[in-house]
Amino acid sequence: MKRIKLLTLLAAILICGTASAQFTNNSNNRGQRSNSANGGGMRGYTGFVEMGYAIGIGDYNFNRLDLSTTHGFQFNSMIFIGMGTGLKYYFDGSSTGIPIFTDFRINFLDNKITPFAGFKIGYCVGDVSGFMMTPSMGFRFGIKDKLGLTVNVGYDYQRTEVTTFYYSYYSGYYFYDIHKENIGALYVKVGFEF
Repeated sequence: MKRIKLLTLLAAILICGTASAQFTNNSNNRGQRSNSANGGGMRGYTGFVEMGYAIGIGDYNFNRLDLSTTHGFQFNSMIFIGMGTGLKYYFDGSSTGIPIFTDFRINFLDNKITPFAGFKIGYCVGDVSGFMMTPSMGFRFGIKDKLGLTVNVGYDYQRTEVTTFYYSYYSGYYFYDIHKENIGALYVKVGFEF
């Protein structure tokens, strides 16, 4: 039941973001196209939907599936700042987390194909909760006008409470310790920009 509520919340966020994009596209003061012959960025509203897989590394190697959406403002062909949310599904323990983050992106070129760097910082709530940040690098492939595909790799830093159980041979009892740890992972994501 808990997963159904989380998936319903995520679906509502995605629908609201898409409706916002359609409303913005119909307004008369839509962003201005840059003069780049190769179809560079556009000033104004920009949205992203991304999906990826992360392989856990370190002492707590929790693999995860990650779905996210970001909506914000493209200041010029290079700089984007927005807010986003999503859903992280951790395969070990079938846990979930809902990240809420600020997303910064920089396109290095004003071309149809451009490398970019991104940085998300925020907080994750749910079964896995705590501070998060995800630096990444990748490529954006322009399709037409403002539409594009993105591919990126990065590191998912996720701080959360971890419970460690251990057995004492001297006393014959089991003990546990709850402490904060990074359950970091390397990820690859593909996305759609609109």
